Amino acid sequence: MGCDNFFQMLENQSKYQGPVTASPVVPGLSADDQLGRAVSISESHFIAGVPRDGDRGYKAGAAYIFSSIGPNAWDAGTKIVAPDADPEDHFGHSVSISGDYAVVGAYLDDDDAPNSGAAYVFKKSASGWDSVTKLKPQDAAINDYFGWSVAISGDYAIVSALTNIDTGTSPGSAYIFHRIGENSWDDGFEITAPDDSYFDFFGNAVAISGDYAIIGAFFDTPNGPMSGSAYVFQRIGENTWDLGTKIVAYDGSMRDNFGYSVSISGDYAIVGALQHDNEGMQDSGAAYVFHRVGANSWDSGTKITALNGAEEDNFGYSVAIYGDYATVGAWGHDDFEQGVDSGLVYIFVRTDINSWDTNIQYPQAGGSAGDGFGAGLAMMDNYVIIGADHADDSGVDSGALRILAYKQIDFGNPFYRTVYAGRPPFLRDLWRQSSRILVVEAKMSTSELQQNKI
Repeated sequence: MGCDNFFQMLENQSKYQGPVTASPVVPGLSADDQLGRAVSISESHFIAGVPRDGDRGYKAGAAYIFSSIGPNAWDAGTKIVAPDADPEDHFGHSVSISGDYAVVGAYLDDDDAPNSGAAYVFKKSASGWDSVTKLKPQDAAINDYFGWSVAISGDYAIVSALTNIDTGTSPGSAYIFHRIGENSWDDGFEITAPDDSYFDFFGNAVAISGDYAIIGAFFDTPNGPMSGSAYVFQRIGENTWDLGTKIVAYDGSMRDNFGYSVSISGDYAIVGALQHDNEGMQDSGAAYVFHRVGANSWDSGTKITALNGAEEDNFGYSVAIYGDYATVGAWGHDDFEQGVDSGLVYIFVRTDINSWDTNIQYPQAGGSAGDGFGAGLAMMDNYVIIGADHADDSGVDSGALRILAYKQIDFGNPFYRTVYAGRPPFLRDLWRQSSRILVVEAKMSTSELQQNKI
C-alpha cells in the first residue's frame, strides 16, 4: 500500500473532523499575565486562569471561559473577574469547571484577614457566567491561602487552604462545599490529614470526582524530608467524608515532592512527583497511577515515566486522568529544537487494569525556550487543554493555551495496536502527513511492515 493511500485509510477510519490542535487567542492579554497556569475542562466548556491580569488592579487576576463551537473549535472566551476584586488577589491562580458551574481561587484575598483567601463560584445563565457566590471558611485567618487549589465535580467543590494552621504550623487543610440551591452552598466540611505535621502543605493540589476527593501534601515526610504523599477521601454522607486513605510512592525518597499534582477520575487517581530522580537523573520526575480496589482502598500504584526523560524535566509538574487516558506535563523539558524549559506533554493509554503503554510525546507547536508548556493540564472526552504560562505570545510571560484533540482508534489490524492523533517530535515508527498527523504505534518494525506490504 502506498504511503498516500495508507494515510487516506487512517483518515477515513478515524472519522475525526476538525483540526488536531487549536490555539485560542485571548484578546487584551499582557506581559506577565501568565495565562494557562491553571486550566480545567468539562463537556463543552473549558476555563483558564490569568492570575496576574491587571484590569481590576495590579495582579488582581481574571479567568476566561471558552465554549465549544465545533470539533476543536472554540469561541473567543468570556472573561470573568471577582466582583470585589482588589490588587494582588491573584484571582485565577486555581480554576475548575463542571457543567454550568466554575470555581476560581483567589488565595491572596484579604476579606477576613491579610492573605486569608477566597474562592468564587460562577454559574452559567442565559446571559452568561453572571451568577457569583463567594466561598470562605468559617474559621478564616491570616495567611491561610484559602483558594490555593480548587476543584469541582457535580454538586461538590473543594478548596484548599495551603497554610492553614488549625492543627499545627502550616500543615494545610481543605474544605468541601455542597451545593444546596441554584448557586447556594453550605458552610463546608473541613478535611485535614489524620497524621499532619509541620509544613506538610496539605492542599497544594486537590481534585474531586464523584464520591472521592484527592489531596496532595508534597512536603510530607513518609519517605524522608519532602518526599510527599496524597490522601483520598470518600464521601459517606450528604457532606461528610471519611478519615482518608494515605497513598505514597512505593519507591519514594526525600525531595520527590510526590503530591505536587493530583487528578482523579472514576476508579483511577494519578499523582505527580516532579523531583523524583528516575534512574539517577536528578529531578527528572515521575507519576504514579493508583487503582481503587474497594471502598477507598487503593493498590500500590503503577509508576509511569518519560522514555526520553532528562535531569530537571520535572515530569509530573502537572497531571490529568480521564477514562483510559492519562497525561503528564514536564514543565522543565528541554526540547532540542525549542530550547531550555520549553516543556512537553505526554499521553499514556491504559491497556489493562492499571497497566499503561509507553507514551506519545506532544511538544508545543512553535514553542520557545522558557515557555513552560504543560504548566496547566486538563483532559476530558476528546480534548487535552494545555497551558504554557511563560509563553510570550502576547508579551513576555503572557502565557498561551493549546488544545489537543486526542483519539484512540483500534483498527483490528494485527500489525497495529493503537493509533493516535497528535504531534510527536520523533520519527521512530512514526509517519507524518502535512498539518494533520496520525501516529501509529507498530507491533512490527518498519522493514517488517514493508515486507508484509502493509
